[in-house]
Amino acid sequence: VSDVSDSGTDPDPDGDGDPTEAGENDPTPITFTEAPQIGVAKALTSNTDNGNGTQTIVYTLNVENLGDIELRNVQVVDDLSTTFAAATTFVVDSVTSGDFTVNAGYNGAADTTLLDGTDTLDVGDTGTIVLTTTVTPGGAPGPFNNQSTASGTSPGGTTDTDLSDNGIDPDPDGDGNPDEAGENDPTPALVNATIGGTVWFDTDGDGTLDAFESGAPNVTVKLYLDNNSDGLIDAGDTDLGTQTTNGTGDYTFTGLAAGDYILDVTDTGNVLDGYALTGGSDPLAVPGISYGQTYEDGDFGYGLD
Repeated sequence: VSDVSDSGTDPDPDGDGDPTEAGENDPTPITFTEAPQIGVAKALTSNTDNGNGTQTIVYTLNVENLGDIELRNVQVVDDLSTTFAAATTFVVDSVTSGDFTVNAGYNGAADTTLLDGTDTLDVGDTGTIVLTTTVTPGGAPGPFNNQSTASGTSPGGTTDTDLSDNGIDPDPDGDGNPDEAGENDPTPALVNATIGGTVWFDTDGDGTLDAFESGAPNVTVKLYLDNNSDGLIDAGDTDLGTQTTNGTGDYTFTGLAAGDYILDVTDTGNVLDGYALTGGSDPLAVPGISYGQTYEDGDFGYGLD
């Protein structure tokens, strides 16, 4: 004697002693639910002023499977043409990843998919993408807000997406939901400032750089970040290094953040021995520098003492 199981707890629901009747040999169904959840975070790894009007920006993206099922066809979309719409131009230098297969044709404009879309991300796993681009900001200081969109599809065909959050963690509060308020913030990139000027021999001693006067080469100039904004060099200020004037007496400090600064002619090579300051102030306070600003008025004139 044999019997095929019926769904439920009673082999003979009608109680007639025959468990083989129609309706009493139904299979027991099991339904598995899926909760796919992808998260992505984007950090500004570096922002380098190249000294030629361009800036190289490096982003690091972390893509994480925060759900309970593997994610297939993982993809990340990043539209740089929108991010840098106000800039003169941009070019993608590279897209690299040790965890995903990158899209070799990505250019941030016509092709905005960073990956080839064939990768699978297991539950709890994280993959990293590094995106490097060089931007010519022109007159636009930024901020240039950038945001990516990650997506992945569960075995059951459900696609989940997430907008990137600024930083390295797609789910900062650790509750498994990367879509909450404060967890989808764009990543800003700001154009660095430049401070420079000229050290010159003030032949006529009038404190003005005239056409017939020449620059003072090989003069060292030091830059400080004026942390307490008092316009004075003191113990609380940050020494940002030294530049040496070129053949025409010009010098430039690049890659600067917004803030208050102080210039100081240190002349460690004693080029200005026998000369006295006639034009400008030394040290020179340079307050209120903003991102993207080019300050070129750090001028110092020296006449014979």
